[in-house]
This record gives sequence, C-alpha cells and structure tokens, in this order.
Amino acid sequence: MHPFVIVGSLFPATALAVVGFFVLFAAERAAGRIRTIGNVLGVWLFFLAGVAIIFGVVASVAGPARWGGGYHDRMMHRYHPGWMQPPAPDQAPAPAPTTAPPAAQPQ
Repeated sequence: MHPFVIVGSLFPATALAVVGFFVLFAAERAAGRIRTIGNVLGVWLFFLAGVAIIFGVVASVAGPARWGGGYHDRMMHRYHPGWMQPPAPDQAPAPAPTTAPPAAQPQ
C-alpha cells in the first residue's frame, strides 16, 4: 500500500470541495433556473471530490505495478542487467578496453 497516492488525491479533492462549496453558496442567493443549475453543479463537484478520494485509495491498494511502476523495473532489467540483478550466466561481462598502448618489444 502506498499512502502517498492517497495524499496526492486529497489536493484535487479539496479543491473540488472548496469550489463546490462556493457554487452552492452562490446558488443559495440566486433564483429560478440559476439556483437549480447551481445546486446540481455544486452537488456534482462534491461527487467528483469523493471520486478523487476513492481513486486515490484504489490506486494505493493496487500498487505501482498496476499503474506503471512495473515498467521502470522491466526497463532496468533489460538495459542494465547488472544494476538491478546479477548478470545471467550466458551474458559474460565484456573485457575492459586497454587505454595504454602495448609495450614496445626489444629487438
């Protein structure tokens, strides 16, 4: 379980709830169809805030492999096998290149 995903979903949920509160507050002072539209929109914003929190909980429980975190591990295993795990026996390490020229042979 990754709690930071839940924390990350709280920010948009809070923003939606605050906007929904102000929309409902403005709709209370309006009249006619505007009041009805404002009430529907305010309730819809609170519903979306709840969906954002539910999504954060579901993403947290599902884990990073479900939401793209597993791709990084596969990429690291494929392109840098020695970094994440020991190299396979059939992949012998390449010899290091020599940087100095060979010594001159006496004649």
